[in-house]
Amino acid sequence: MIKLFRFLNALNFDTAIGAIVIASFVSYVCHHLIGWPVYLALFISVLAIYNFDHLIDTLMLSEDAGTFRRAFYQRHFTVLIIWQLVLIIIGIVIIFLLPMPVILAGTCMLILMGLYFWLILKALKNNLVYREIFVAFGYTLAVSIVPISTTYSLTLKLVWIVLIIFLIALSNLWVLAIYELGIDQKELRHSIARSVQKSRLLNLARSLVFLEVIATIGFMFYFNLWMEGGLLLLIEATYFVLLEGRSLFDKEERYRLIGEAILILPVLMYVLNAKV
Repeated sequence: MIKLFRFLNALNFDTAIGAIVIASFVSYVCHHLIGWPVYLALFISVLAIYNFDHLIDTLMLSEDAGTFRRAFYQRHFTVLIIWQLVLIIIGIVIIFLLPMPVILAGTCMLILMGLYFWLILKALKNNLVYREIFVAFGYTLAVSIVPISTTYSLTLKLVWIVLIIFLIALSNLWVLAIYELGIDQKELRHSIARSVQKSRLLNLARSLVFLEVIATIGFMFYFNLWMEGGLLLLIEATYFVLLEGRSLFDKEERYRLIGEAILILPVLMYVLNAKV
């Protein structure tokens, strides 16, 4: 079972499922319904973007990879290029099933992702602080694309929940970067943990989680959304535990499995609602 999960994690399936769950969560909180073609488009888009990102990382490696995912991409590089083409073809087909506002928003996302890949190869190759913020912003926009593209006014609730999701996405990147500092140093790979002193990044990550908790508690009280806020707090608490228990979760890359799988937690919202 663990091997299967690691395989799915290497191919970013858990990240894609987590994106669908978070998108559903945002839409539920903001009372915006999402059709299945949009979920499918988001799923394929996340798989394609992350797969392409890892292919680029693999090309940049000058020696054997130090993590399971990077080693997986090195061993199966040609097959994963074919997989990338399959994802692109599926994505093109799905476009014909999407409503026009989502297509327009998706086009903006494609431009944004194109800018991202240009930046990591050129302008931001050595400036990882801005790169991580850019990635978190792109993820947040992707999971919030339907409420943002179909509403004619940005409500306080929508802006607030999108801000919380952005902070969670950024803390995810920073926590994983702290764990993989040693690997990045060995591979001579640029990372935020190498460009920023580890102790400083650790304190920044702690402060970020604290800020998320404050924002989430305020969200819970202001909108009386206790269950929804509680699920977000569990995600934030998980990242705090990962920060403080590095010796425990460093083994067998448990930190990555937990850090990415925890974003699926909001699916419990539907289970809890069904019992109410």
